[in-house]
Amino acid sequence: MRKTIIIVMALLLMMVLAVPAWASYNYNVSVYVKDGLVAFPDQKPFIDTKANRTYVPLRFVSEALGAEVDWDGPKQTAIVKKDGKVITMKIGSKTPTVDGKTKTLDAPAVLMNGRTMVPLRFVSEALGTKVDWVPPGSVYIDSTVPDTPPSPPTPPPAGTKIINGYTVPLKTDLKVEGTPTGPTYPELSICVNVIKPLEPQYADLRVVLESKFDSATVDKAVNYVKQKTDAYDNLPGKRISANGKTIEIGSNAGNSYIVILIWCST
Repeated sequence: MRKTIIIVMALLLMMVLAVPAWASYNYNVSVYVKDGLVAFPDQKPFIDTKANRTYVPLRFVSEALGAEVDWDGPKQTAIVKKDGKVITMKIGSKTPTVDGKTKTLDAPAVLMNGRTMVPLRFVSEALGTKVDWVPPGSVYIDSTVPDTPPSPPTPPPAGTKIINGYTVPLKTDLKVEGTPTGPTYPELSICVNVIKPLEPQYADLRVVLESKFDSATVDKAVNYVKQKTDAYDNLPGKRISANGKTIEIGSNAGNSYIVILIWCST
C-alpha cells in the first residue's frame, strides 16, 4: 500500500513540474530567428497572461540558431550545443548551466506536449543572443526589428489546428503529422485509413491540401487516392508537383493506409 502511495505521489509531482497551473495562455505569438519566421509543427510559443511571461519551444528556436539539441529522458534535461558551448536545462528548474556555470532565470522550464518550453529570457541569458519583444505578439531573435511589426498570426478556423502551415480538422480519421522541415523531411505526412469511412476522410484531405494547393491540384491528388478502397488494392507511387511542392501518394497491397507525403521541392 505504501509503495502504491509513493508511486502516485511521484506521478503527481511530475505533473506539477511538467505544466504549472497557469490561468490562461495567448498563442498569438510570432517568432523570428535570423529574420525568418519559425514554424512550430506542434507546440506553439505562448504568453502566460497571468505572469506576463513569454515561453518558446527550446528545440525549434535553438535549431534555428544553428545549435544541436539532445534530450536526456531519465534526467528530464535538455542539452544544447552551440559554437563549443554546452547548455543544460532541466524541467522544473530555474537554473540552467552554461559550460558548467549556473545562470538564474525568473521562471522554470516546463514540459508541454512533449516539448521543453523555456522563458524567453533563457534565449538571451543562456544562448547569448539578442532578443527583442514587440507588442502585441512578435519576438525577434538575432533579427532586424521592422519599423512596422507584422500582425499576429490569424487563429485557425474553428474545429481545426495548424500543422506546419496546413489547416487540419481536429476530429478526423486521417493521421496527420508534421516534421522538422528540410531537404530530408517532408513538410507533412498524411495517412488515409481504407478500413474507416472514406468519404469523410476525402473531405478532410481536401481541407488539408487546400491550405497550400489550388483546386485542380487538390482534385488530382484526391481522385488518385480514391483509386484504392480496399487494403488489398495496390496503389502505385505517384508524384504531383505544384507551387514549389511535391505530393507523393502510394500504398502497397496489404496495407490499410494510403500514405501521402508533401515535400518542399524548391
